[in-house]
Amino acid sequence: MAELVAQGCQETLIDKLFVDAQNLKAANIEHEKFKKERGVITQERVMLLNEVYKLVKPLSDMAQIIYNDDAAHLAKYSLPKPKSSQNTADDLIES
Repeated sequence: MAELVAQGCQETLIDKLFVDAQNLKAANIEHEKFKKERGVITQERVMLLNEVYKLVKPLSDMAQIIYNDDAAHLAKYSLPKPKSSQNTADDLIES
Protein backbone atom coordinates (compact mmCIF):
# COMPACT_ATOMS: atom_id res chain seq x y z
CA MET A 1 0.00 0.00 0.00
CA ALA A 2 2.87 2.35 0.80
CA GLU A 3 4.20 1.92 -2.74
CA LEU A 4 0.84 2.93 -4.24
CA VAL A 5 0.66 6.03 -2.02
CA ALA A 6 4.24 6.88 -2.96
CA GLN A 7 3.25 6.73 -6.63
CA GLY A 8 0.42 9.21 -6.03
CA CYS A 9 -2.59 6.95 -5.42
CA GLN A 10 -4.96 8.29 -2.78
CA GLU A 11 -5.32 6.26 0.42
CA THR A 12 -9.11 6.58 0.36
CA LEU A 13 -9.20 5.03 -3.11
CA ILE A 14 -6.99 2.14 -1.99
CA ASP A 15 -9.18 1.54 1.06
CA LYS A 16 -12.30 1.63 -1.10
CA LEU A 17 -10.77 -0.92 -3.49
CA PHE A 18 -10.02 -3.27 -0.60
CA VAL A 19 -13.59 -2.96 0.69
CA ASP A 20 -15.00 -3.53 -2.81
CA ALA A 21 -12.78 -6.60 -3.26
CA GLN A 22 -14.03 -8.06 0.04
CA ASN A 23 -17.65 -7.37 -0.91
CA LEU A 24 -17.15 -8.99 -4.30
CA LYS A 25 -15.57 -12.06 -2.71
CA ALA A 26 -18.50 -12.39 -0.28
CA ALA A 27 -21.01 -12.02 -3.13
CA ASN A 28 -19.20 -14.69 -5.15
CA ILE A 29 -19.30 -17.09 -2.20
CA GLU A 30 -23.04 -16.53 -1.76
CA HIS A 31 -23.61 -17.06 -5.48
CA GLU A 32 -21.70 -20.36 -5.43
CA LYS A 33 -23.78 -21.53 -2.44
CA PHE A 34 -26.97 -20.71 -4.34
CA LYS A 35 -25.77 -22.59 -7.42
CA LYS A 36 -25.21 -25.70 -5.29
CA GLU A 37 -28.74 -25.43 -3.83
CA ARG A 38 -30.42 -24.74 -7.17
CA GLY A 39 -30.76 -28.45 -8.04
CA VAL A 40 -32.56 -29.16 -4.77
CA ILE A 41 -34.86 -26.17 -5.24
CA THR A 42 -35.70 -27.26 -8.78
CA GLN A 43 -36.40 -30.83 -7.67
CA GLU A 44 -38.75 -29.61 -4.92
CA ARG A 45 -40.58 -27.35 -7.39
CA VAL A 46 -41.04 -30.21 -9.88
CA MET A 47 -42.37 -32.48 -7.14
CA LEU A 48 -44.93 -29.84 -6.10
CA LEU A 49 -45.99 -29.23 -9.68
CA ASN A 50 -46.42 -32.98 -10.19
CA GLU A 51 -48.69 -33.12 -7.13
CA VAL A 52 -50.84 -30.33 -8.56
CA TYR A 53 -50.93 -32.13 -11.92
CA LYS A 54 -52.14 -35.34 -10.22
CA LEU A 55 -55.02 -33.38 -8.68
CA VAL A 56 -56.00 -31.44 -11.79
CA LYS A 57 -55.60 -34.15 -14.46
CA PRO A 58 -58.72 -36.15 -13.44
CA LEU A 59 -60.79 -32.93 -13.55
CA SER A 60 -59.55 -32.21 -17.02
CA ASP A 61 -60.31 -35.77 -18.12
CA MET A 62 -63.87 -35.53 -16.78
CA ALA A 63 -64.36 -32.17 -18.49
CA GLN A 64 -63.36 -33.77 -21.80
CA ILE A 65 -66.34 -36.12 -21.39
CA ILE A 66 -68.87 -33.74 -19.83
CA TYR A 67 -68.18 -30.68 -21.99
CA ASN A 68 -67.20 -32.43 -25.20
CA ASP A 69 -69.75 -30.38 -27.16
CA ASP A 70 -69.25 -27.08 -25.28
CA ALA A 71 -65.90 -25.51 -26.20
CA ALA A 72 -66.28 -22.55 -23.81
CA HIS A 73 -66.74 -24.73 -20.72
CA LEU A 74 -64.18 -27.25 -21.93
CA ALA A 75 -61.56 -24.50 -22.22
CA LYS A 76 -62.01 -23.67 -18.52
CA TYR A 77 -61.04 -27.17 -17.44
CA SER A 78 -58.54 -28.21 -20.10
CA LEU A 79 -54.87 -28.40 -19.22
CA PRO A 80 -52.37 -26.53 -21.36
CA LYS A 81 -50.87 -28.53 -24.19
CA PRO A 82 -47.17 -29.51 -24.08
CA LYS A 83 -44.78 -27.22 -25.93
CA SER A 84 -43.83 -29.85 -28.48
CA SER A 85 -46.20 -30.93 -31.18
CA GLN A 86 -45.69 -34.61 -30.44
CA ASN A 87 -47.97 -34.61 -27.37
CA THR A 88 -46.16 -37.61 -25.84
CA ALA A 89 -45.45 -38.58 -22.26
CA ASP A 90 -41.86 -37.41 -22.82
CA ASP A 91 -43.16 -33.85 -23.04
CA LEU A 92 -44.34 -33.86 -19.44
CA ILE A 93 -42.06 -33.26 -16.47
CA GLU A 94 -42.15 -36.11 -13.99
CA SER A 95 -39.90 -36.91 -11.08
